[in-house]
Amino acid sequence: MLNRRWPGVTVFRTIFFSPVVISLVAWTIVWGFLLQSNGGINGLLATVGIDGPNWLREGWGAMLAVIVVQVFKNVGLNMVLFLSALQGVPRELHEAARIDGASDPAIFRRITLPLISPMIMLTSIITIVGSLQVFAQVAVLTQGGPGISTTVLVYYLVQQSFDFHQFGYGSTLAIVLFLIVLVLTIAQWQLRKRWVHYES
Repeated sequence: MLNRRWPGVTVFRTIFFSPVVISLVAWTIVWGFLLQSNGGINGLLATVGIDGPNWLREGWGAMLAVIVVQVFKNVGLNMVLFLSALQGVPRELHEAARIDGASDPAIFRRITLPLISPMIMLTSIITIVGSLQVFAQVAVLTQGGPGISTTVLVYYLVQQSFDFHQFGYGSTLAIVLFLIVLVLTIAQWQLRKRWVHYES
């Protein structure tokens, strides 16, 4: 939809991208207010007769909140990357395929998807590495709670190093995190030979 031309598409793209340029801490604080038991999200649920949960005080709700904040913060960047890839697909290929009787799903599967596969690989690497570096969302929203339900690796690393002054342990965790990111990145890079199509 974002790749098509229709009235207001530029405004819609701008709104979609705006979270990327907003400070991560400010963005998380706004979501913190929305996710309070008497916040905006539960207010919307109440208008349709649903009693909303206390999102940040329940294990599943707190983790869901962290995930939602992370996804909405970064989806705009992925949108721009995918949009640039889609606009780089030659229209002549689509037109020729339609003349030959190909359906839209077939065109997407056989033409569009292979041509944007390098961007799919890039965004997958960026997204996975970014998800392993989540910290501010947890620090602002949940402080790792309730219990340890949202204590992700980076938050745990910082907590051990600066709250409990276990600097050696924290350094070891940092090395482990680096190795995890390195292994995942190398694995994805190797898989590009099978998944990624480069236009010749």
